[in-house]
Amino acid sequence: MPFSKHRELWLKTRAIDTHTGKPYSITLLDPQGLTKKIEVKCYGNVLGAYREHPEAKFLGHDGNPCNSLTRGLLRRSHIVANNHRHIGKETSRRWEQGDDMSMVDFRCAEYRDGKTVASDAIRKRIVEIGIRKVARESGVNRETVALIAKGKAVKSTTLHRVIKSTEVRLLD
Repeated sequence: MPFSKHRELWLKTRAIDTHTGKPYSITLLDPQGLTKKIEVKCYGNVLGAYREHPEAKFLGHDGNPCNSLTRGLLRRSHIVANNHRHIGKETSRRWEQGDDMSMVDFRCAEYRDGKTVASDAIRKRIVEIGIRKVARESGVNRETVALIAKGKAVKSTTLHRVIKSTEVRLLD
């Protein structure tokens, strides 16, 4: 929703879902949950929820997971990982260039067996530019660019070269 310094306008402003484009009315939190409007939180609500938030990493003195009423000496909970997921720390710098709402849904690259899959936004951008053109500008084989566009896993260095070439095209 658009920013406004005038508080009296906040509850009259319509918020827009970035995925569907559907407008919604907003309201402050409703304890009974009877409203059909989107409920928004102020800083007081966030701080109050933080105070009541259970401690996820610890167990209570009885060995049960913590809840908002747990008091006393806490014990560490034991966590067993069933598989490791390697994620990248790269970020797109496009968010610095303006009001691009697609950056709200940014997801980190997830690596599997040394390979990674391109995000939906990158795959869509490759199709918009054209597989042959992206292959020519990035220096990556056309078949590999086609695999990236289909959502197949490729080496992270290859994907990075393709992403750099599509970001250069965004600036043109």
